[in-house]
Amino acid sequence: MEQTSLNSTTVDIFDKKSPELNASVSVQVVQPNEFNLFACPVETDLNSLLYLPIQLSYKKQPFTCCSHLDFDILIDNNIFQYQGIIPSHDHVNESCALLIFKPIKTGLTNVRVILKNSNLQQTISLSAYEKLNANLNSLLLTTNSQYTLELSNGPLNFHDHESLKYDIFPLDNHIKFKQDPSNSNLLRVKCVKPIEHIQFDVSKQNSPTKQNLCPAKSTISIDVTCQTTIYSLSLQPILHTQCPLTNRDYVVTYFNQILLINIIAYNEHQIPFTNFSSLKTDCSIKSNGHLADLRMNNNQLEVIPKSQPGKILLHCSVDKIEQQLEIEFITNIQIPSPIKLIYINESLSPLDIYGG
Repeated sequence: MEQTSLNSTTVDIFDKKSPELNASVSVQVVQPNEFNLFACPVETDLNSLLYLPIQLSYKKQPFTCCSHLDFDILIDNNIFQYQGIIPSHDHVNESCALLIFKPIKTGLTNVRVILKNSNLQQTISLSAYEKLNANLNSLLLTTNSQYTLELSNGPLNFHDHESLKYDIFPLDNHIKFKQDPSNSNLLRVKCVKPIEHIQFDVSKQNSPTKQNLCPAKSTISIDVTCQTTIYSLSLQPILHTQCPLTNRDYVVTYFNQILLINIIAYNEHQIPFTNFSSLKTDCSIKSNGHLADLRMNNNQLEVIPKSQPGKILLHCSVDKIEQQLEIEFITNIQIPSPIKLIYINESLSPLDIYGG
């Protein structure tokens, strides 16, 4: 080891067994005059730590290690919590240490890092997000029908939300994906050709910028199956109380309340279809007299009674698969006289009740 100046030393390294194998390195002890926070990464999901690289240099020469230095960390809010500093072994970005941040909740925050006993400081924006999510992860569609996925979360996009695009892999001519032009978080999935169980990866990622050199990517898997027809059908009333009474083929309901009924189609494994609107659906009512009207909205029926007691037969067919449901309209319970007078010594007295 040879000291060449007050702040510089040359270190010679030899192999003891083979002195001809040697190397020299110059070690300088200097005060940094440049400080930078490398903007990669600046995003993380809530379940991962964020390791932010620090770059220190002296006359354009990068420091190799600075994890022993003291820094003040100022965070605008409680989106992140500072955890400490560790050495950096990534020489590609010329970082000398990594600052560790733990995400607490989703959002964007500014972090100011100050090197103590110097006038060097830098500010950077960090963000935390929940992983990308979809309202459904498995779709069963009939050919030429479609379903609109509702996507949420993923990396935050504050600056150009309209340009947000989802990456979809693999590309396949059986399934067509299209983002809703009015809402980029809605993704239309259309079945073009029959196919069994193909899995698509849907990813959300911001575009690279000077403030975000390596954008984070969040990915979910969507399983899609397309079939040409259905195998069975059911009519399921939507009941909010114990009354109306119902079973597979019969339901009792009040004569003055609209009854909602879901039309549910199944494949050969009794898995319900997400959408089968491409198939022809016919529904009709048979009754003695006009007891109810029928209104259809997608795969849901509205049976609108005419406030008359009686029975109707609801018949539906989807692509030649048929199902029917008997519906009985009843009146509410009525008591002719709201006051019942009985003698003191009378043990039994009939109470007249109608309806129900």
